[in-house]
Amino acid sequence: MPQEVKIMINSSQIEGLDKNEIAFKTKGLLYNKKGIYYLKYKEDLEGLKGVETTLKIKEDELTLIRQGQVRMIQEFVLDKQSDFDYHTPYGTLNFQVEVKELNIDVDSFQGMIDLSYQLYNGEEIISENQLNITYKED
Repeated sequence: MPQEVKIMINSSQIEGLDKNEIAFKTKGLLYNKKGIYYLKYKEDLEGLKGVETTLKIKEDELTLIRQGQVRMIQEFVLDKQSDFDYHTPYGTLNFQVEVKELNIDVDSFQGMIDLSYQLYNGEEIISENQLNITYKED
């Protein structure tokens, strides 16, 4: 049965000499299905307004699913590079992610995800990214 949780998201992205940091709080739903946690919330950031994000959280793997005006499924597994398609109203782009660090500690009442990864377009590195997500029972 889904339960309401408070979610805090902190991310940083380094592209060349530019560093962008985003921090926001939102409410979402957490549920457990066959030992896998799912965390759902709506994005409220520019370019992602109204997009529904679902995090599928396993012990050592994170999948980020976005649905709405942009669509994508990104898989994060430590020391693994994976491809994903980023669908926008203007077309589809193909990227790769390489996970450098992934720490997951979640349960039904609170949780923490720390993720560090590099984003590539072919052989070219686009950005270095850090993502920290915490949640707790509302």
